[in-house]
Amino acid sequence: ICDRIQDLLSQPLSVDGYTFTLTASIGVVLSADLYSCADDMLRDADIAMYEAKRQGKACYQLFSRQMYDQVAYKLSLENELRLALKKAELFLVYQPILDLETEKLSGFEALIRWHHPELGMVSPGEFIPLAEEAGLINNIGEFALAEACHQMSQWIEAYPEAAALTMNINVSSHQLETESFPRLVDKTLRKTHLNARNIKLEVTETSLIKNTQVSWENLRKLKEKHIRISLDDFGTGYSSLSYLIKFPVDTLKIDRSFVSTMKSNHSSLEVVRAVITLARPLGM
Repeated sequence: ICDRIQDLLSQPLSVDGYTFTLTASIGVVLSADLYSCADDMLRDADIAMYEAKRQGKACYQLFSRQMYDQVAYKLSLENELRLALKKAELFLVYQPILDLETEKLSGFEALIRWHHPELGMVSPGEFIPLAEEAGLINNIGEFALAEACHQMSQWIEAYPEAAALTMNINVSSHQLETESFPRLVDKTLRKTHLNARNIKLEVTETSLIKNTQVSWENLRKLKEKHIRISLDDFGTGYSSLSYLIKFPVDTLKIDRSFVSTMKSNHSSLEVVRAVITLARPLGM
């Protein structure tokens, strides 16, 4: 039945001289005795349809109880994430960054963590995408920025020699697309009495794809304030080389998929070597 529906929908459709072809993501529920009303069946068919979309669209998925459990878990986690900031369950850890030539500390990267009272440590790979879907990522990003800057300011006050170090702070695509983001950064630096040169904002290649105009304007304003920009996950995006020309990038972070396999995979080693060779003449 699903195949027949897809075949019918895929027939060329002419509108105002233009030809279109359509596809559909289809969710299927089998009418079993466990359903007592149509609303429940529609709910589960909807869950299966979104799973079909997630699988790549233009296909169909048969509903399973596992899909329902996943959606229920996701909704529950989303509601608890909304309260996590208020309950101080989110916190930062600081990964040291070393200079390979001198083996001395050059800075830190601030990494956000969530300690759930029942689940324990929830992986950022699980709750960050959830925060983006739920519209919570800007609040979490603002918390991370404030906390990281405050910590760096405290370290510099306690250890004056730390004034030469940098704090790398991750920025989501949603933050980068928000016009008020440069003002937020400026306000945070003033509040924590931190020099702009002590922070480096990390953006991913893929985040620049979504809204290049607003992203470019925000990056330009940040650079005017002498804030450095690091391009994270380099090598996994769609237009890597063009970004090096378009955007004011100071640092390239080669994606870990290449770095972690340098010893075992000659191709990965050559990719890393090529990126370094490319970056150095560009002053990165």
